[in-house]
Amino acid sequence: GDPSSGESLYNSLCASCHGAQAYGNAATVIPSLAGQLRLYLIKQLVDFAEGDRTAPEMHRVVALKRLTSPQAVSDVATYLRNLPANPRPEVGEGKDLAAGKRYYDGLCAFCHGANGEGSGRHATPSLQHQHYSYLLMQSRRLAVGHRYSVPVEVIEILEKLPFEQLTAIADYAS
Repeated sequence: GDPSSGESLYNSLCASCHGAQAYGNAATVIPSLAGQLRLYLIKQLVDFAEGDRTAPEMHRVVALKRLTSPQAVSDVATYLRNLPANPRPEVGEGKDLAAGKRYYDGLCAFCHGANGEGSGRHATPSLQHQHYSYLLMQSRRLAVGHRYSVPVEVIEILEKLPFEQLTAIADYAS
């Protein structure tokens, strides 16, 4: 990917929602994209374009001619990967971090990494530097099957977790 082309595309198509630094917006539950894994970003843009992720505002963006080529998607993902990650994402209340760590270590760390670093090889997102509200929203969406390109085992695990465990995991991960 060409990061300077990606910067131009990002600034004209994405920055109005995700912010100039790509830190997202916790108040409107918009994810931080800065420093995210490149393959994961590519996969998500493709998933939005193919309807495997539902978010009407994203469907409109990925349908724009300027973002429909593989090169454009690669350029944006490369640009975002090279940005410094959000130094101050929204965090949870910190009420049950010990339980959140236990749940995370037992249920999430295998794919997302011990420190939430994700896996570029498997397009598994980094959870580091992500907003608490976004982590919680996505885990809830996964639990009810609103993300279609996720392994069914992940959905089956999350759908069995009570809300308190999901919030503890999001709190710990944030």
